[in-house]
Amino acid sequence: MLGAIRQHQRQERDAPEAAWRAQERARQAEEEQQQQRQQQQQQQQIRQRSLAKLGASMRDALRSRSRSRAGSAESSTSSRRLSMPARLARWGADGAASDDGSPTPRRSSVGGSSPLRWSRRLSTFAQKRMSSEEGKKHNATAAALSAHARAKVEAKSAAVLFLERPIWRRADCEAMCRQMCLNNGLEELADDLPDEVVAWFDVFDADHTTDLDEAQFTAWHKRLKEWVKDRVTLERAGVGVDDEEVELQGADDATALAVSRRCTCFTALVILDSQLHNSTLQALLQTAKHRLVALDLSGSKGFSDVGLKSVAVWNANELQSLRVVACPITDDALKVVAKHCPEVRTLAVTSSSRVTDASLGLFHDECAIERVAPPVPSPPPAPKKLASSPSSLKSVKIEEVRAVEAPEVWVDTSTKGGCGGCVVL
Repeated sequence: MLGAIRQHQRQERDAPEAAWRAQERARQAEEEQQQQRQQQQQQQQIRQRSLAKLGASMRDALRSRSRSRAGSAESSTSSRRLSMPARLARWGADGAASDDGSPTPRRSSVGGSSPLRWSRRLSTFAQKRMSSEEGKKHNATAAALSAHARAKVEAKSAAVLFLERPIWRRADCEAMCRQMCLNNGLEELADDLPDEVVAWFDVFDADHTTDLDEAQFTAWHKRLKEWVKDRVTLERAGVGVDDEEVELQGADDATALAVSRRCTCFTALVILDSQLHNSTLQALLQTAKHRLVALDLSGSKGFSDVGLKSVAVWNANELQSLRVVACPITDDALKVVAKHCPEVRTLAVTSSSRVTDASLGLFHDECAIERVAPPVPSPPPAPKKLASSPSSLKSVKIEEVRAVEAPEVWVDTSTKGGCGGCVVL
């Protein structure tokens, strides 16, 4: 039974973290896919614009080729400063020009005809120009994405930036502990961290390198979040970790489990009008094993005889007072308590058909048994009266109704034949 309890607690503890991690992985995968799609679209647009510009330049070059050769005396330096259409025209005009200015093929000094050489130069220039344009656009896109990434990283909180570090040292982890305590209203813990929190670093530093890697830090951070969450829950419930008497009013399983995990000194447990499952009650009794003296579950629901029997397992010889008024228990659980808890001297139960002398007679002779009458059900609330509307209804006082005189009534029976008659109001 203990193994099942621990397994259930681990499942409840790990379920929110596993769901959160799955959501984070799905969100990160979706963001990466969206960034890849955006990059692909931007690269496609860059290629289309580059090809469009190249086509326009080639058309201009073909028009310029039919023109006469001009500026033959210009130096190579000025030629390098020409724009793309002028440069292409210049290359096309390298051939022999006729009288009307149109270029004609001639042999080159390096072999090959002038049009072939011109086409080669054009192809080489187009490839360089296209690669240059694409490079510029790619660099611009990369710079924009890098700026966006930097802005996104700067917008993150300090805790998120801390989680992206490759190595975490002791001082950094302690600083993160204090920051989380301050963010959750635990200022007194931020000033003086408990020894158990400080010792966690040594527990997870299995390789004794005085720092934590990613896997070690993930486990450490998970335990820290659970600890902070439990301390906030106890703070709201008004319970201290060193209290000898824990009292909860209208608590749920989350609050009770926080008490079972963090409160290790209580000897009296009072849980009134709460909703507890068997596993939660068993965890509480196991936490207070061999020291629980008083247990009061008056008005609490949700558990059964199985949960109450755990007190006989973990606190058999220590329990002295037990109050289970208005609780869903039967003789079956009380018989087990009477058999294994001989030190019980105070017992309070609700008189009902499920709790009889068959179980109460098994307790010690010095045990003071208090039988509480079951609560009387309150009558149902009276139906609310409809408010009269001034425009539709008129409220009339009873004195006004009594003051109205009755109308005059007389009967005419002079009609013959037994039918007819007249009644006047």
